[in-house]
Amino acid sequence: MLAEKILSGHEQLPRRWAVHGTTGYNYLNDLNGLYIDTRQTRHLRRAYAKLTGRDEPFDDVLYRSKRLIIDTAMASELTVLTQMLDRIAASSRKSRDFTRDSLGDVTTEVVACFPVYRTYVDQEGWTPEDRAVVERTIARARRRNPAMESSLFDFFREVMLPRDVDADPLPNDRRVGYPPWSQEDAAERLRFAMKLQQYTGPVHAKGLEDTAFYRYNLLLSVNEVGGDPGRFGRTAAEFHEACGHRLRYWPLELLSTSTHDTKLGEDVRARINAMSELSAEWTREVGRWMRINNRHRTVIEAEPAPDRNDEYRFYQALLGCWPLEGAPAPTPSPDLAPRLHEYMLKAVREAKLHTSWLTPNQPYEEALQIFVARVLEPRPDNRFLPAIARLLRRVGAIGMLNSLSQVVVKLGSPGVPDFYQGSELWDLSLVDPDNRRPVDFERRRALLDDVDRVLTLCPVQRLAPLADMLRGWTDGRIKLLTTTAGLRLRRNDPELFLSGGYLPLATDVTVAGDAIAFARVHEDRAMLFVAPRLCARLFTEDLHPPLGAAWKTSRVLLPPELAGRRFRHVLTGAELEPTSTADESWLFLGQIFEQVPVGILAST
Repeated sequence: MLAEKILSGHEQLPRRWAVHGTTGYNYLNDLNGLYIDTRQTRHLRRAYAKLTGRDEPFDDVLYRSKRLIIDTAMASELTVLTQMLDRIAASSRKSRDFTRDSLGDVTTEVVACFPVYRTYVDQEGWTPEDRAVVERTIARARRRNPAMESSLFDFFREVMLPRDVDADPLPNDRRVGYPPWSQEDAAERLRFAMKLQQYTGPVHAKGLEDTAFYRYNLLLSVNEVGGDPGRFGRTAAEFHEACGHRLRYWPLELLSTSTHDTKLGEDVRARINAMSELSAEWTREVGRWMRINNRHRTVIEAEPAPDRNDEYRFYQALLGCWPLEGAPAPTPSPDLAPRLHEYMLKAVREAKLHTSWLTPNQPYEEALQIFVARVLEPRPDNRFLPAIARLLRRVGAIGMLNSLSQVVVKLGSPGVPDFYQGSELWDLSLVDPDNRRPVDFERRRALLDDVDRVLTLCPVQRLAPLADMLRGWTDGRIKLLTTTAGLRLRRNDPELFLSGGYLPLATDVTVAGDAIAFARVHEDRAMLFVAPRLCARLFTEDLHPPLGAAWKTSRVLLPPELAGRRFRHVLTGAELEPTSTADESWLFLGQIFEQVPVGILAST
């Protein structure tokens, strides 16, 4: 059994729950973060502010988005909570002078500052983890509102949290001298706390996923369910730590990279992540595209439509979902403009800045449709389409490598890999309903037959078809082959993957890229998973991915329990023997990536 639970930030799934884990959004964000170049964060933020005029931190965007939801879509529920809190206030002489408006204000501020979807207080009281969330939330709300009467926050805390905290003391505990509560008052406080947590969940969902994610367009690949756009990227050490925790407590948790609810398909995110590595080129080109397409914007009440922030989102979505079976000069497919218009229309309505689902702004929406249609119209005087050609091809090639890499890491990670319909090949879908389009299963069956044939060949005979798959990567066969080989490994050795150990492997990379490596071990068996990351600078001018000699003397270091073993490359069939000295043993990345840019190695 799995819980459809979205974890926020560093929130952990309660271990007392009788489930096998979540449906995998936490894994999605941990994995996705590996392919974001955190060294470019400052440059991307400065460029985003310059090009769009938006320099507000994401936390402030989220706070204002949640305030909007509280004041509009969920105002009636706030009234109910305020009435409950007013009745509680009236039962004590220290709080009966609080006005109903002031109680509504403090409730609003606490809910707007809530860092997770909800807590889980019940008749048995608060867990230490949920109690800490409430403490942190009230402190954050207090800091955001220095002009608000401080005693309101003291009262709210007194209502929410149990009076007797000796069993779970917290630092800086504020006791405000309220008299002991009667059993009836305590029951009313508990009802309020339980009602509040039923309110914070939908407010957080609507404010974060359905508003803030469409207002803050710095890098769309981090605006994902369960994600935090304020947290830019993950280190390999952070990823290893998360995998170790999952193996220890949730070994059967789902590993998702695309679902019906994700904001972007997994391979769209992989391409957009590439833009974080190409930040200088990306921001320079976006500025040029904005100048080229300025004539396609419509002036509405002295303001251009679409605005710069929406236009910035459009270019990311465009490069992310463009099919790359194309010629040197990109020509949009017939369905691309309608897909992007539908996506952008949803985005601006969800953002609720110029239009919304409840109150559509027809002139702005028409201006958006005109912009998308004209920008993508394949006519001789369209300067934009030739202008995107070079970056489009680069982002596509780097995104391909990111995608293959995340497939390998996902196949080896503790948990149960999940593959959303259609993601066996490149998943270049956008948010729903774009990701609900029919899947061509007949094409996948035909390509799977080709993959099966290649996997039965001896290593020497595989060389040519593997090289062909890599050259013609746009058809998706290379992704299907990697997925197929990895899933069959898992099927044939379930003990290793479901209960075997997880061993992070150190890498010594001597080129302008990086790699992540780990081993799954069980009894005398071991599987190594080695995948490149942040390799944009290793691509050649003809956009071939880094293979063999491109990695020079870069190595994966093998611990003593793996030293002395030989390995078989599952994708190529090649036999690999480590290099050893008296003190250490290693495999060169050039060995592993000699024929394909990813590695799944089985010890022999």
